[in-house]
Amino acid sequence: MGILKSTVLAGIGFASLTKQKAEELVDTLIKAGELNHSDKKTAVMELLERAETEATEVTTKLSAQIEEGLRKISPARKSDLEALALRVDKLAEAVANLEKKIQ
Repeated sequence: MGILKSTVLAGIGFASLTKQKAEELVDTLIKAGELNHSDKKTAVMELLERAETEATEVTTKLSAQIEEGLRKISPARKSDLEALALRVDKLAEAVANLEKKIQ
């Protein structure tokens, strides 16, 4: 199974591994004599499980990096923007009242 894992990592990667691709890869290894036909189901399942694990790890790491990036840039929240819009409206109203008094 070591050759199988190396082949997948070097060739198509775990993130894009589908059941069809896993079966095709295992069939290729069977034809090349690297794997016994009786091990096909186990090999396919192992590849798919590994792909799911890798995808979960990548997603977790990516989510953490995105969250850290958002903390660093401190983006405005919807509630912040709404509060700011209210303040702008009040300021516009105050300016309009002042303009009326001046004229």
